Amino acid sequence: MLHVGIHANADYVVRVPRNSRLVVTHANGYVGITGVTGDIEAHDRRGDIVLMLPELAKCDIDPRTKMGGVSSDAQGKMSNRRITGETFAAGNQQTRHLRLRMGFGGITIKELPAEAIGPA
Repeated sequence: MLHVGIHANADYVVRVPRNSRLVVTHANGYVGITGVTGDIEAHDRRGDIVLMLPELAKCDIDPRTKMGGVSSDAQGKMSNRRITGETFAAGNQQTRHLRLRMGFGGITIKELPAEAIGPA
């Protein structure tokens, strides 16, 4: 008997040095990044991107969705570029960059207290 269309799930946990520069490209599903202090570029076609990062005030944040919402603990300006998508802008010239792109889904950016990540 041939089983066409069987779905499988895979969960990956990747540990990186805290100050790593990350580039993540994902097709469908959840992308979660916690405690990283380097630049982050993340792309996902469908799902959710959730970042829990320290010192958001030191970040240049550039998230965009085609269809979905953006939520952030950082101070910034929210705008609807299209009827269905959102963008958010928060920036500081001295810092790391967060460039996040989502097709269909949401982007959430939360402030992670320094004591939550412990000593370097």
